[in-house]
Amino acid sequence: MSCTADKLVAACCSLLVAGPALAQGDAREWLDRMEDAVEYLNYSGVFIHIHDQRAETMKVVHRFDGEKITERYYALNGPRREIIRENDTVKCILPDKQSVLVERLAGQTALQARLPAYTTQLEDAYQFKLQRRTGSVAGRTTRIIQIRPRDRYRYGYRLWLDEETAMLLKSQLLSDDDEIIEQLMFASINIQQSIPDSELEPVTDHEGYTWYRQEATTRAREKDNTAPLWRAARLPNGFVLTESRTRMMAGSDEPVEHLVYSDGLATVSVFIELPAKKVDSIGGLSRLGAANAFETSVDAHLITAVGEVPAPTVELIAKSVQPTTVGAMR
Repeated sequence: MSCTADKLVAACCSLLVAGPALAQGDAREWLDRMEDAVEYLNYSGVFIHIHDQRAETMKVVHRFDGEKITERYYALNGPRREIIRENDTVKCILPDKQSVLVERLAGQTALQARLPAYTTQLEDAYQFKLQRRTGSVAGRTTRIIQIRPRDRYRYGYRLWLDEETAMLLKSQLLSDDDEIIEQLMFASINIQQSIPDSELEPVTDHEGYTWYRQEATTRAREKDNTAPLWRAARLPNGFVLTESRTRMMAGSDEPVEHLVYSDGLATVSVFIELPAKKVDSIGGLSRLGAANAFETSVDAHLITAVGEVPAPTVELIAKSVQPTTVGAMR
């Protein structure tokens, strides 16, 4: 669980209080309702994130007061950490390092990063099915949605949504043979009408900690329409460039080019950098939990593609990265 939760949405005020049971609808309707529920319901609970042969348990409190979203995550096992979010600002308190990291939320919240959202563009890459059977998670009746990829370049999902509110209660990331790669589920959850301020205050005494404010240095492309310096020449069907920026990263003396490609559900980040010293060997393929990474080199630059996608996806994208016409001229 990262502080920004790489992959952490118009308010739906009627969801603030659990309403009547939803009609069966179809998978797309349930996914739309789920996206609103995760962001705009008030809830507290404990969820377990199982990945890379280990389980992390987190306490979460989430509130939407009609204008502002506030949430607090607190690790109940593993490395001590506490995450406080107010709208798009995230504060990560790290007691083991006596530090506080403040970031702007560039992507999704911790729970949003683990769930898919339906768009019509996904139809060519995935099949969506609302299963006939129901289930039970954290003592609540659920409806089950299956999302299957149409090719080998992305993972599938199985989702358990609360029958009353469409809140995500359990999520499985699946390989093409239905092997569970990663799983998130609530052990307990309380959907509430209101949450007091006291439940959202940090419990970690971080007085005297060192504060770090991390702002990504975005290339002024939005202002001068400057094109990216690099691009992936080959992409799986449905993947498009969704973000391009330059940022300083730990261990690099030069700005690192960061490209993000997505099909609307799966996402791959590509990093292009000039290493501070000569790289004797390139890492090739590596894996950590659901994430695969592939390293290669082009014109003395180190190219790294990483994402929660199958290995062939990051390898295909990384091997196709090349300078654009603009980049070649600089």
